[in-house]
Amino acid sequence: MGRLISGIPFCDCDSYPCDYVALDVMLQFFGYTTATVLHDEWYFSYQLEGSSEVKISPRITHFQTRLRQCGIHVTVHHERDGETAWKCAKSRIDEGVPVPAVADTYYLERYYYPGLGHHSSHAVILAGYDDEMDMVHIVDPSPTKLFRGSLPISGLTEAWGSNEIPRFTWLEIKCGVLGGTGGSLPSNPSSALLGA
Repeated sequence: MGRLISGIPFCDCDSYPCDYVALDVMLQFFGYTTATVLHDEWYFSYQLEGSSEVKISPRITHFQTRLRQCGIHVTVHHERDGETAWKCAKSRIDEGVPVPAVADTYYLERYYYPGLGHHSSHAVILAGYDDEMDMVHIVDPSPTKLFRGSLPISGLTEAWGSNEIPRFTWLEIKCGVLGGTGGSLPSNPSSALLGA
């Protein structure tokens, strides 16, 4: 038994750190398109088809707060062990939702990552699994990596559970949720993000 989520894009913005790359591709997966990125102000501008442009500036207020004001909820989870983390991630994948996760690149080297040693943390996207082969499908959307492939779940657990990073950390991203009560994006989400 297994599952593979398709449609996870790569990121073409090489100035993003890997966590913003993961957020960027997840928002694209949920239907937002990258419109314009103004690097001097670190605005992220997105547009959902049929709606107005959304500008997000992480420097004005806490980034998660700005995202939430636009109906995008990002929850950071830190699980106690690999089994619990994998169970949670697998549940989201079964729902058809990819899972951004933090991994230590040192343990990814044998699969695809260039030899850079331990890294404080690197965001990858868990996109599926194959129980019979004991494999996890991952996407590394970073412009310098552009990896889409599989590795043993034990390899993921080793990279995910390294003592060099926040262990067993994954992100839950939900779009179209306002104030935690459900609903759709505001008619002018730009005004919510800019505080207008």
